[in-house]
Amino acid sequence: MPYRAQDAAGTSRIGYAESTDGLHFMRWAHPDLSPEADYEKNGGVEDPRLQKFGDTYYLTYTGYNKKDAQLCLATSKDLIHWERKGVILPAYQGNWNVAWTKSGAIVPEKIGGKYWMYWLGTAADKTDQMGLSYSDDLIHWTEATETPVLPRRPEKFDSRVVEPGPPPILTPAGIVLVYNGADDKLVYRTGVAVAPIREN
Repeated sequence: MPYRAQDAAGTSRIGYAESTDGLHFMRWAHPDLSPEADYEKNGGVEDPRLQKFGDTYYLTYTGYNKKDAQLCLATSKDLIHWERKGVILPAYQGNWNVAWTKSGAIVPEKIGGKYWMYWLGTAADKTDQMGLSYSDDLIHWTEATETPVLPRRPEKFDSRVVEPGPPPILTPAGIVLVYNGADDKLVYRTGVAVAPIREN
């Protein structure tokens, strides 16, 4: 299990913990991924989301340099040695996103011949909502919608933030999304949404 850890100076790193029963975890004494690139320095690496295709692990994470937060990607064969692929969704770009990009959750199987990823962006009203992008190679991503695919809901528990949580789950009913919802007071709660699967 990758997880975010933060030191006393406020710098985030991604730690690694493993378990044989899913309940009791042993943490490594050293970070699995530490800030090194310019887009990570001083702020750190945050929001890990892990997915595996073939023999390769794909880790989406937020690179934060105390100025910008941007959705990044690293790959590994063993969960220990990581190769950075850089920023995959730049901040301040997109159809509706006007600020940071974070928290990329990749669908575990191709749909319609493409990879799909849910992610968090900031709309013009300064609320954080969920976007959707697709890719042929998991490195280069194209935004799929003109507006958030899972928008905020005024006066609900997710009126301020709608953020992808763990990797989506494919079921006969569709794609199940477990997400973080926050209200106008930034109180966070867990939400669930189901999206039908369309092959074209």
